[in-house]
Amino acid sequence: INPVPVTSARWTFGDGAVSTEVSPQHKYLNPGKYLVTVVINNADSIAKYNFIQVGKTPKADFNFQDTLEIGSRNIAFNAVKQSESPLPYYYAWKLSDGSTGNTANFVHQFDTTGNYTAKLIISDALGCADTVTKAFSVKDVLDIPN
Repeated sequence: INPVPVTSARWTFGDGAVSTEVSPQHKYLNPGKYLVTVVINNADSIAKYNFIQVGKTPKADFNFQDTLEIGSRNIAFNAVKQSESPLPYYYAWKLSDGSTGNTANFVHQFDTTGNYTAKLIISDALGCADTVTKAFSVKDVLDIPN
């Protein structure tokens, strides 16, 4: 059997967009599940139901505070809750002292006082990701104003 060359194609992406390219690229703007169809050489067609699943892009943000609030050098990092998604979220923390974490919330004890940064990367199973970096100071003593 000799394969027939593809001379034309008409794609519908399930979100109102179409393409007549043989190998198109398409960007979905909204989360959801999409029906994708292609008609090849004005004859053969293929339809894939729920073939494309687009999740919500995560929005990285977090809070941090001294765990004892008295200068313990133990800092709690807490990711802000993400909107509901059918896909799981993954967390990657990178602290400027070289420490890392991979849960939504974690506590780290710093060896020395000083100025540091914490970077949080939140991604989903499809590779959609967002990053935020914040600066903070680690102190040994509680600052009490006079």
